Amino acid sequence: DAKWERMLPDLGDASPEIAILHVDSKTKATRLLIRTPAALHVPMHWHSANETHIMIKGTATFGHGDTKVELGPGGFNYMPARMTHQAWTSAGSIVFITVDGAWDVNWVEGPPTVKNLIR
Repeated sequence: DAKWERMLPDLGDASPEIAILHVDSKTKATRLLIRTPAALHVPMHWHSANETHIMIKGTATFGHGDTKVELGPGGFNYMPARMTHQAWTSAGSIVFITVDGAWDVNWVEGPPTVKNLIR
């Protein structure tokens, strides 16, 4: 019953899609899914709240500074609030994300474009 919406409409069918599953009415803590129909490099960005990733399908590599962590199905990752990071996702990946506050994405140099698609 998840309602999927394109995150980057300019990418057309290659756009990642997001489904917001639950938002706590008091804390604004959010649970969501992101799926990527095409392999994608998600450039440097940060979130105002602590973030966790659990891979459901496919793979993703999350990087911050000189550290990179590759996750497969069932893999878990934690990013503290305001930690600048980037990601590389496989085509068909699905990741479950939680944030302990309102969901936001703050791009360091702008959101992904067609040049960030991995072919």
